[in-house]
Amino acid sequence: MRHLGLLIIIIGISCGTLSYAEDEDQQEKANQKGLVYVESDYMTTAGSGDFRLIPYAERRREWGVTFSVEYSTYEPLNYLPNFLEADFADVYSSVDTPMLEMQFTVKRNFSFASLGGEIAVGFYENESDSDLVNSTLTLYPIRLGAVLAFDALAPDPLFVPYVSGGGYVMIFREATPESSLNGNTAIAPYVHGGIALQLDWIDRQAARIAYNDSGIQNSYLFAEARMQMASTDEKDEDFSSDVSFAGGIRVEF
Repeated sequence: MRHLGLLIIIIGISCGTLSYAEDEDQQEKANQKGLVYVESDYMTTAGSGDFRLIPYAERRREWGVTFSVEYSTYEPLNYLPNFLEADFADVYSSVDTPMLEMQFTVKRNFSFASLGGEIAVGFYENESDSDLVNSTLTLYPIRLGAVLAFDALAPDPLFVPYVSGGGYVMIFREATPESSLNGNTAIAPYVHGGIALQLDWIDRQAARIAYNDSGIQNSYLFAEARMQMASTDEKDEDFSSDVSFAGGIRVEF
């Protein structure tokens, strides 16, 4: 029995050495041919033999991008209507099309977080109370800023807290059937903070297929608080807001 145990140990060591040598040989052959030896983004699950993605923190590249679609409760409560001397809330008492935004981010990934630049474009429309005045306010905010996301605090993080800030301009149009007023503001600051919930754990197989077919690293639902400040140009209309809330879906590539 002692000799048998020794033989098993020797065989195990030999197999491990051969496996390592084979991997090294593949890497050396690839280098000789001017090719790059790439490690797989998948691992085999013991027992079932299924292929699963290796943890996000290990497989993600140096650079990444995200695309988001979101809804916001933002309303320009400090805006003064041009066709009636009254407060915004009195003239535009109910929202027809709430603030909807699309956002694109390019980010540099680090060991525990990522730092990126974001650009977003939105749309908002509100029709006045016809008993007071027949007017429509349309807004197109454009944002450009930076975002810091703590997206690698765990191998596969379930929650991702983040903060962002930068500047925005507001392109606006307020119109009645007889006349209209168009314009845009100077750059004004904004700040956002929120948390994203990763969705891949719901269906690991679908997440693996999405990564394999489309390069989707992660998908998230997110919620955030946001604040917009007024432009420093005294001639500008005031599109600042108190704290508003937003939520949406985000896809990372």
